[in-house]
Amino acid sequence: MADAPAPGEPLELRRDPNNEHDANAIAVHVPGGAQLGWVPREIAAELAPQIDAGEPWCAVVLREQRASPRDPRTGLTLLLAQDTDLHLRTAGP
Repeated sequence: MADAPAPGEPLELRRDPNNEHDANAIAVHVPGGAQLGWVPREIAAELAPQIDAGEPWCAVVLREQRASPRDPRTGLTLLLAQDTDLHLRTAGP
């Protein structure tokens, strides 16, 4: 996951209805690129019918998961939204 996007960067959600392990599978990709992982099964079960019906969903990276700041990244925490585009902004002082 060394090339995974940083917090605040958008991701693509792609349905994978032919996935042999989960018919509701939703893959998470770098825009136009590599797959980073999967939406958790419980959430995918809720979102898959909506995505299949043409409702737009998008994702953005919220934070990296690491055992400590110097350890390699082991995962990402995402924010999913029912929209075509999602941007994070930081609040000023």
